[in-house]
Amino acid sequence: MPSARSRRCRVLDGLVALAIGTSFCGTVGTTMATAAAAAPADDWSLDRRNDDPKLVSQRMAKLQRNPFDQAQWRALARALGQRGLADKIQRARKARPGDVSLQILEARMLAAQGDPAAAATALAKIEGKRSRFGGPIFEQRVRWLEAAGDYRAAVGALTERAEHSAGKTRDALLVRAHAMADRGDLHDRALDLARTLARAHPTDPAAQLRLARAATRAGEGPQADQAYERAATHSSGRDRDDLVAERARARMDTDNPSGASELLWSLLEPPGRGSRSVRAGWWDQLADAHRQAGTTDMLVARLTTWLRDHDEAAAWRTLAQAQETAGFDPTEAWRSVLERSPRDVESHTALVETLEGRGHTDEAVAEYQRLIARHPGEVELGLDLAGRLIATGEREPGLALAEAIEGRVARKPKALLLLLDFYNLNDESNRALAVARRVVALRPRSADARVALGEQLFQMNQVDEAMDQWAMLPKLVRPPHRGWAKHAELLSEHGRTSDAVASLKRALERQPDHPPYLRLRAMLAEDQRRPGMALQLWEQVRRLSMDREHRLLRDEARTRVVELLVGGSIPKRRQRLSAVERQARQTLAAGTPKDEAIEAGRLLAELYTRQENYAAAVTVQQALFELDRDDPDRLADLAAAQRRAGQVKSALGTLEELLASEPTRSADTLAEMSELAFEAGDSERALDAASQAARKDRTRVDALIHLGELHER
Repeated sequence: MPSARSRRCRVLDGLVALAIGTSFCGTVGTTMATAAAAAPADDWSLDRRNDDPKLVSQRMAKLQRNPFDQAQWRALARALGQRGLADKIQRARKARPGDVSLQILEARMLAAQGDPAAAATALAKIEGKRSRFGGPIFEQRVRWLEAAGDYRAAVGALTERAEHSAGKTRDALLVRAHAMADRGDLHDRALDLARTLARAHPTDPAAQLRLARAATRAGEGPQADQAYERAATHSSGRDRDDLVAERARARMDTDNPSGASELLWSLLEPPGRGSRSVRAGWWDQLADAHRQAGTTDMLVARLTTWLRDHDEAAAWRTLAQAQETAGFDPTEAWRSVLERSPRDVESHTALVETLEGRGHTDEAVAEYQRLIARHPGEVELGLDLAGRLIATGEREPGLALAEAIEGRVARKPKALLLLLDFYNLNDESNRALAVARRVVALRPRSADARVALGEQLFQMNQVDEAMDQWAMLPKLVRPPHRGWAKHAELLSEHGRTSDAVASLKRALERQPDHPPYLRLRAMLAEDQRRPGMALQLWEQVRRLSMDREHRLLRDEARTRVVELLVGGSIPKRRQRLSAVERQARQTLAAGTPKDEAIEAGRLLAELYTRQENYAAAVTVQQALFELDRDDPDRLADLAAAQRRAGQVKSALGTLEELLASEPTRSADTLAEMSELAFEAGDSERALDAASQAARKDRTRVDALIHLGELHER
């Protein structure tokens, strides 16, 4: 049986081990101080600071052993700051220039500093070297290429790796390359990769579907159609139906709507095929296909025949819509829809509008009364109907309908606000005032209700009462500074500039550096004809609006500063203009901090443009591009400046760079290239660019018009 001493030692051993990680009752002469000195290497004790040299050294050693370790990287960045960590990596690189780990860390620092393209290039130089980091280097390089927007290079890297792989590894790399090409709008490259995968797996529906989608996006209609057919052949059940529907959409996207309608009819003619919701989607798609093909009359005839033997609410809805499009009376079709789907709000609304549009006013009102009894929230439709009645001379029936609606929504503030607008639009100000007072009675602590009542009172020239309502905003809006700012905004909108300034000062006392408040103060200073103060305030707004969330505010402030400096009547305008220009030039030339340098350049460019010194604006935009090559806006702004300066050929070259670096905005870029090429007298290039723009985005009316004009010329 153990002695009392040994039992005590075991207890003490346990307690001390929990505290310092060693034994108390070990070898004679071992002290607690010695045990404490044997602490782990990476000491996270409360006495150790994050920037402790020993701890930093330990973390740096771990990071060099595994240069992709996120935890150690974040810890060092917090301890040293980004610049400190960069210096430490550079010193280590100079000491050991061939160290692969340090080269990786140097690339990581380039990415952290906002240059993923340079980081990917740095990794490419060491990717072929033998090291245990081969796989991670490749993965990180691809991710950085994607982050830099260089999708073509990322696809090339993945494809090259796939060429030296086999089996599932090769397929996975090609699938990933295809997805990357798709994200980057590299449609031809995506199609080539999809073809390769489809040839390798001819019976795989997924591979054939990938090819079909890629061909559709590339505008290769016949190839897409064949691939969809192969994918459907190797599928069954619901998957096959989904593929047929998608094939129909692809036919519509590749200018074959008649073929799309035949596919959809093959799905819809058997009445039991697909669920109710799925069939509703097919019916909508069928209507779109016939509309696109210009065969809506044919749809009406064929669907009317089909409905003699079948009964389906979605089919009746499609018939009603088709009849309306073709110019037939859809009233009975809409009634048939409601017989089968009595709670279908959209169809009931369509029936009301159809009756009213065909002059059956009494029937439309009666139908609306049935609708609102079932769906009390459908207020706007009734007010629109009442408004049209008043507009056509039937004022009493229109007001009677509005009163009936008011009786139904007497305790619903949102609906009452709609009525308030209706009465004002139809010159019923007394009724509008009664509604506004009722809203306040229902929601006495609602700031919106007080604003609405005040607006109504002010409109009716009851100014003092309106002011009393608005004066309550600082008590109702929280925090109070927002209430004072709202009060100031309302007063300024109604010409009470001095009172607005007084309220805004209350808001600024609590939030002196809030850009929106300073913007309002600057606008009020301009209203008071104090351009010097306005300039100072707009400069303050611009300085405080460097965050992304305030970008629009910064742009507005910059424009107002330029307007006041160039065309304003501020004291000593020329001296202030020269001082601002000199300071902006110095900041831009310094290049750091980068955000401030870019803002200074944008101010200079706008200043020179406003002064019609277009050549100087081009020089500034070129400097901005050198400072921030990764931002496509720099190229777009440079091209615009070159065009204003009459440098058409240079602008075309810049737009070509933009087209290569930013494929997602290719339609806009091509449309502008077309205009510039025409200005330069290159009709063939103008026509080619306009054609490409129209193909890229068929919704661009300006590109289509320009294309037509070019053909005409």
